[in-house]
Amino acid sequence: MATAKKIGNSLWVLIPAAMAKEFHLADGVPISIAASGSGIQIKRKPTALDAAWVSANVSYKNGPSIDEIGRILASGKVPIKYVVHINHLLTEMPRKLLEAAAFEATSDPVMAMKKLQKIGAQIANL
Repeated sequence: MATAKKIGNSLWVLIPAAMAKEFHLADGVPISIAASGSGIQIKRKPTALDAAWVSANVSYKNGPSIDEIGRILASGKVPIKYVVHINHLLTEMPRKLLEAAAFEATSDPVMAMKKLQKIGAQIANL
């Protein structure tokens, strides 16, 4: 039997060593596996959206959640309360990583780029 415990932004699972094998979480997110005490410790590998969330929140006390970052990147609309955070994201995050985060949010590379352009235009016009 497996025991799951959520810690911060990561999912940790302890399973007996006999059950250890490589797999992906149900949503297709890759995981890393490491031996830990009497079982195996499994941690979800960070995604580009995780990196976008960290970048948007690095210098601010209250910022958008990872789900809000995903919604913003998928919709192309930035709520006024998150303009500073998303501007920081656009200016500080490496371009390829930002594109990957937008792709994870939209699942369509063409739409991802259009939404990023829309976000940039919205912030530029404020």
